Amino acid sequence: MGLEQMIRTIHEEAEEEARKILDEAEKKARLIGEREAMETRRMVAELEEKLDKESRTLSNINLSEGKRKARQALLSAKEDLIWETISSIRSHLSSMEGDELLGYLLRMYDKAHSMLGNGMIVYPVRVADASALEGKPNIRDPLETMNVLPPSVSRFKGKDLIGGFLAVSSDGRKVVDMTFQGMLEKKDDRIREIIARTLFGD
Repeated sequence: MGLEQMIRTIHEEAEEEARKILDEAEKKARLIGEREAMETRRMVAELEEKLDKESRTLSNINLSEGKRKARQALLSAKEDLIWETISSIRSHLSSMEGDELLGYLLRMYDKAHSMLGNGMIVYPVRVADASALEGKPNIRDPLETMNVLPPSVSRFKGKDLIGGFLAVSSDGRKVVDMTFQGMLEKKDDRIREIIARTLFGD
């Protein structure tokens, strides 16, 4: 074999080897590309799934938040109605007069008397309450006309008592709150329960 032939053969073999290397490189590149594409598709699928989950979670959070706000608004509306009803009751109590007021105060007087006995001292809240209790023993001036309250009832100074009276034992140690405000406060939970059941069926 001549020198030129040898060089041509070496050159052809080199080209063939180069082609093989290039083909192999292309195959590897395709495989890598396919793997990369598969990996990319897998990552995209995972991201889409994650995004979908987060979207559902966010939707649930928004739904829960919406429900919470709706419940809050409903409770607030109910509380407003209950408060309006209690205000109406207060208004009715403060505007009672005549036989209705007399009957109410006499029942309260008898109850206080059963707790404190003879000798109890009665401090009506208003002039109207004093007039209704006229004729009963130990009725003092109405609280609304006093500048300084007696020590036994001084803690009630400045309170909006609506009406009724305070009954004090003869020794001054026991005070029974028979004011309309006191009665409302003592029965607040029960009053709210009755109002809620009447208005909302709760």
